[in-house]
This record gives sequence, C-alpha cells and structure tokens, in this order.
Amino acid sequence: MKRLLLSTFILVPLPACQDRKQPHVPDEKALAPVHEAEAEAALPAYEAPEAPAQEIFYPRDCLALKKADPALPSAIYSIYPLGADADKAVAASCDMDTDGGGWTLILNYNHRAATNPELVVRLDSLPLLGSDSLGRDESLEPEFWGHAGNELLRSLTGFRELRFQCRSSENTRIMHFKTADADCISAVQLGRGSCANIGNAFVPMSDHTALLPAAMDRAEVDRLDVTLTYNTFGKTEVDTPARMWSVRAEPSQQAWECDYGTNDFMFDTLHRVWIR
Repeated sequence: MKRLLLSTFILVPLPACQDRKQPHVPDEKALAPVHEAEAEAALPAYEAPEAPAQEIFYPRDCLALKKADPALPSAIYSIYPLGADADKAVAASCDMDTDGGGWTLILNYNHRAATNPELVVRLDSLPLLGSDSLGRDESLEPEFWGHAGNELLRSLTGFRELRFQCRSSENTRIMHFKTADADCISAVQLGRGSCANIGNAFVPMSDHTALLPAAMDRAEVDRLDVTLTYNTFGKTEVDTPARMWSVRAEPSQQAWECDYGTNDFMFDTLHRVWIR
C-alpha cells in the first residue's frame, strides 16, 4: 500500500501593503544633466593670492637715479627731495655723463650782456638746463633761470660734491671744476660759512682753463641764499677789480663775472652749479 507523504506548510502572515517600504525612486530633476555654468556656480569662487605690493621708487636726486640704472641718459627727471610722495615731484636736469654722471643742476644763469635782471631763489623747484650758447637772455625763460635756496638744498641731503661751471664773452677761459670741501658744502646748505678753502681742494675737469679757484685768496662769508652767487670766491688784484665768480653781485648788485673783474654787467656770462 502506498503511503502519501504530505509536506507540512507553515503560513507566515505578510504585513499590510501600506506598511511596506517602497524602493527609492530618484527625482527627475536630480537625474537631469548638470549644465557647466550651474556646475561652476555650485563650486566655491577661486580667489587668486594677492601679489606682494611693489615698492615705489622715489629718488632724492640724480645720483640715486644713476645708481638705480647706470644706463640712464642725461635728461630731465622727477626727483623727490621734499619727501617720498608723488605730489612732491621736482623736475631736475640730470647730467649722467660728466665725470661718471649723477649730477643734479641747482644753479643756472645764462645772462645777456648789458642786462641786469633779478636773480630767482627757488624754494620748491630747480632751474632746468637751458642753452649752452653765450648771449642768450634766459631771464625771459623762467624754467631755466634761478638757483636753489638754502632750504631746498638742505632737503637735498647727502650730496658730497659741488661742480662749478662758468664762461664769459670777456675772455676765452673756461672754469669747470668739482670740490668735495665740507666747509663749502655746509655754507651752500646752511648759508653760513664760506668756500674759502676750495682753492686747495678742487679737481679740474678736462676743459678747465681758468685761473680760479687755484689763484683765489678771498671768499664771502655768511651770505645765506646767495652763497653761490655773491662773490663766492675770487682773487684780489692790485690795479683792476678783483677776479671773481660773481652772479649779480657787488658793487651795487650788478657784477656778472667769470674769472675776471669788471664790476659791471657788460659781458655775456653763463654760470652753472651741480651737486652729487
């Protein structure tokens, strides 16, 4: 007799449909492709690192410019003797060639014979280099006429040399020399003292043919803003007026002289002074 084996089934009740967890279906917007612009907007903004601030160069004189760039030509440049501020720029004529260069012009008087114009003492500007030709009346061209006063020269601290130049239609000699005499430099800056010692403390330039300052035996003292113009140095003569460096000096503020003495203004003269 065949036996019929019945399997035993255990019925496990299923949870109600509303309690079932449905599989997660992503939102259509989430599945949509992200545009490049939106992707960039989603990223944090990139901030480039700040470049280090570049130091601004405020040269005090022409020598500072020459040291910064030895190839600079002679020209007019902005210098800052009155302070490291763009608003305090001073136009300066720079001689970058003579005796190694780096010279700043502080006095320029190209005087025409038979005229006696007033001098100009500059407090916050410098005269610019004008014509090299004798006989031009640069008193009519204000940018070329004048000299730095003591106050401005004190601002040009650090210079260690003076260079004197002059010529006249009275003679063919040329005065052109430099000096590092500390007393003369102090007198030029402070207006006190004199250039009495430069006759033994000067170096002639290659074109120098004048008798002064080697022959000098006199110099004016304590002439303040006119130290460089008022009979700055000279030689006493027996039968003629003293041989002088004079720019509208005594007597009667009418002597324009370069390596001679006439006590008048009847010859063309050209006077210049540089510092370095």
